[in-house]
Amino acid sequence: MGKAAKKGGIVKGGAYIEELTRIDTIVIDKTGTLTLGKPEVIKVENLDGHSEGHVLTLAAAAEKHSNHPIAQAIVLKADEMQIAPIIHSTYKVVPGMGIISEHDGQRILVGNPRLMTDNGIEVSENILSQSVRGTTTVLVAHDHRICGIISLADKVREESKKAIMDVKRMGIRTIMLTGDNEVVSKMVADDVGVDEVYAQLLPQDKVTRIEELVAKGRHVAMVGDGINDAPALARANVGIGMGAGTDVAIEEADVVLMTNDLEKIANVIRMSRQGYRAIMENFYGTIGIDGIGVILAFMGLLNPLLAATIHTASELIFIVNSARLMR
Repeated sequence: MGKAAKKGGIVKGGAYIEELTRIDTIVIDKTGTLTLGKPEVIKVENLDGHSEGHVLTLAAAAEKHSNHPIAQAIVLKADEMQIAPIIHSTYKVVPGMGIISEHDGQRILVGNPRLMTDNGIEVSENILSQSVRGTTTVLVAHDHRICGIISLADKVREESKKAIMDVKRMGIRTIMLTGDNEVVSKMVADDVGVDEVYAQLLPQDKVTRIEELVAKGRHVAMVGDGINDAPALARANVGIGMGAGTDVAIEEADVVLMTNDLEKIANVIRMSRQGYRAIMENFYGTIGIDGIGVILAFMGLLNPLLAATIHTASELIFIVNSARLMR
């Protein structure tokens, strides 16, 4: 089924209706799914003799071509401070970690601590302690040294807590996977009531977690909206994409919500269960009535008028049973 059809929220084939009825675990992304996905820069800590403006200049230069919410927040902050952008000569995205670019022969790294350590840049506890607690921390490095820390905060969606509660009432376990730091992730998980949380994950780590759950016999639905969520969406039994998500996430999803309203997740599962139940009731009802008709015919107790009456009455009953779903 093509992307256009899936953008309408259509399930890719009837098999997924049955699969949705069997879901017992929902794995959900944090940024842009449980949260608004519109982080704001709340503090810029300048280090190693660099000014706050220079830290933002370097960060915005690296991030200006990225569509990641954190990148957009940094570029917006630079624009608000009327910082003139600089042009980099190279640009490389490291999924789940950050961005590496080059300006005037020197590398600019903007991302999480793992990006820094993987590139031979020391990140001390003293540096990390200067970020604002409970915020997403982005480190900025220039000339092989950390020159600044950018702290960002994102708001939890108003409907997230109720959506998680609705899903849990259906007997479904909830797990949050995110690349963000543990402190922020735990705060969001506690706020919305998620059962388990795994933080500081790369895209491939999310895939591994889902594969482990599936291997244990769990029926997993993955909910996400970003490019980094696409591999995990593809690995889950059912991938659920958000309406305002990236094209890649929408392409990999089996079900796409028309909006970013998380409460629709419980609705989708509930409707699938009701629809599947009605299908099976009608199926076994048809077999049962036809079986009774065959027995009556063998016994010579079924005349044409009675057969037509039974057939018509049963069809009306099945139609009414299906029509209940329209409520």
